[in-house]
Amino acid sequence: MSGRRASAARKLTPVLAGLVAIAGCSPAPVQQPATPSAAVTMTVSPSPVELDRPTLPTIQAMPDAGGVGIDATKDADWTLVAYGRAWVTGLGRGIGIYDARTGRALGSVAEPNGPCAAMDEGFDAVWTATCKPGGISRIDPAQAQLTGHIPLPMTSDGESSIGVGEGAVWALIDGSGCDACAVARIDPGTLEVTNRYPVPPGASAVRAGLGGVWITYFGDNSVVRLDPATGSMVATIAVAAGPRFFDVGAGAVWVMAQTAGALCRIDPADNQLAGCTMIDPGGVNGGDLTIGDGYVWFRGTRQLVAQVDPAGRVVRRIGPGQGSGSASAGSGQLWISAHDVAKLYRVPVN
Repeated sequence: MSGRRASAARKLTPVLAGLVAIAGCSPAPVQQPATPSAAVTMTVSPSPVELDRPTLPTIQAMPDAGGVGIDATKDADWTLVAYGRAWVTGLGRGIGIYDARTGRALGSVAEPNGPCAAMDEGFDAVWTATCKPGGISRIDPAQAQLTGHIPLPMTSDGESSIGVGEGAVWALIDGSGCDACAVARIDPGTLEVTNRYPVPPGASAVRAGLGGVWITYFGDNSVVRLDPATGSMVATIAVAAGPRFFDVGAGAVWVMAQTAGALCRIDPADNQLAGCTMIDPGGVNGGDLTIGDGYVWFRGTRQLVAQVDPAGRVVRRIGPGQGSGSASAGSGQLWISAHDVAKLYRVPVN
């Protein structure tokens, strides 16, 4: 999920990405509701997480997977399939749009603020972080138009995500490596920050769903769960090395451990790690992880994408790898970006 083009492919180094934040349609100051302001600390078990190493399916060549290549540019990066369309950052006037099922190009959204980081959808909108300047943008998917942007402090590397769910839009705010990290709770209708919850420093990415707000910590090999109503820390779960990109759905929280090259699954019922499966020996150089059309999609390095069922089994690998990029599925189609080779791919989901 690096939403930029300026630098080379996403790196595995521990970027303390206290990324994005949200507030309103006009550049109003971020509200500071009455929430705890004391520093939040976190203790993580140093014990290594054991990795399952199953025999994986043979990597399918793109034609064998039924895939179709689409010429793009090396700016094509973060991909989201939502509302019957595929949205790809870095194309056209900011975000390229395609018919998700047929692949027909539908133009682009004018987003001059530098869309970056993994997008999300909900509340009848598409949401993206921006890096130039930093902030959050809301897009009307029917009209393919920007309906609001708020500049807010964030780092500029774009290696993160925003979260939409649990009644709000969620974003990490700080602006200097998330040393004074907080999660902003944003009303999706008014684009007002309704709360600001302090979290431990070094947060990498945020998602929401299954009763929680979830945050990955690349440097601490952990995932934190927050109560969306109070912002209190409910649990800290140790995972395999280098967690950053992740998604919530299909009954679990699914985490790409970039350094380990593994997919980890957290059970939200008891906040316990259900297991971690090795998919990319040697680690993932960039990548992305999303959920769609009933599967988890692991955008890796050795293969373009590993397709994982809700039980955690790798059922298909599509590739071979072509550098970094993103992946998202919907409308019966998987969309993959491979910005190092200036390509998009559309693959039937089966």
